[in-house]
Amino acid sequence: MPVASTSSPAQLLRYRFDAPDQLERHFHVIDRRAVFFWSANLATFAEGTRILLEISFATNEQKSTLRGTVATRETGALPGYWVVFPSGFLQRWREQSTAERRHGRIATDVMVRVKRAGQPEPMLGRIFDVSMMGMRLTGVGELGTVGSELELSLFLPPRGWPTELGRGRLARVGDREAGITLLRSDPEWRKASTRLFEAAREAWQLTREVAHPALCCRGGKVLEPALPHAFMRR
Repeated sequence: MPVASTSSPAQLLRYRFDAPDQLERHFHVIDRRAVFFWSANLATFAEGTRILLEISFATNEQKSTLRGTVATRETGALPGYWVVFPSGFLQRWREQSTAERRHGRIATDVMVRVKRAGQPEPMLGRIFDVSMMGMRLTGVGELGTVGSELELSLFLPPRGWPTELGRGRLARVGDREAGITLLRSDPEWRKASTRLFEAAREAWQLTREVAHPALCCRGGKVLEPALPHAFMRR
């Protein structure tokens, strides 16, 4: 089975359950991982493909966006892919009576180059989510102190996305995570940041939403293969 490139953006998926109780049946917690089956009839993946999965429900407005990885391929009577997510999202989801919505923020997974003043070469990271005014980065190195100005550009941007993003200001620093405020005083920077947000939103709008099969979960039976032994041994 082919292995996905680490520089490729995550695959966007959207799945709508009829009701929240179905989510508990489809996500299997094993050793701090939540394993979810995605039918091969819906999409084809390479092993290691990063996944951004948006979950919604027909009965309410609750939504969550999960980040995972394609682990194994199922080739039996029900072909598809087992996708692994951190199991912590289930506990957070149970504790929240409303959606994990980030108002005005859109989850994405494109690579970004970040360059500090005086730094010879930019560092690479990924944009975790973006708004009209800023972005959250992951996987980045030392970006300086809060308030530092940074030069930003996308690395291998998808078609239709801007390359040069102009400048931003470091607003928050965490463990391999950073919050960036985009500087919009320059008309070109403002245009680029607006296009970045619109491109992220359009990517989700163009992603087909898959509905939970009507015959699934009737009588508590989930229409998916048995969990692979590889998961049970770990």
